[in-house]
Amino acid sequence: MLLAVAIWILIDPQATNIADVSADGSNSQLLHIAAYLFIAFGALLFLISLLGIIGAVIEHRVILGIVRTASLLSSTTGFILYKFVTVCGMF
Repeated sequence: MLLAVAIWILIDPQATNIADVSADGSNSQLLHIAAYLFIAFGALLFLISLLGIIGAVIEHRVILGIVRTASLLSSTTGFILYKFVTVCGMF
């Protein structure tokens, strides 16, 4: 879902109107940067999920360990970035 919304923001020219972008376009650039970050993070989550499914189907412990570690790292990174953004007052 995250990947789909980010692609929609980049493709649809009306998406910037929904996001209340100012007339000077400064928020538009920030919106596009956020969309690219969402695409990268969504693709990473897709690959982690796919690897988890493959590991569960073939019952491979090493693959499942990699998935567990990757999901812990991604969730921790997301939490740290959220705290950084809220403390700095970016949004």
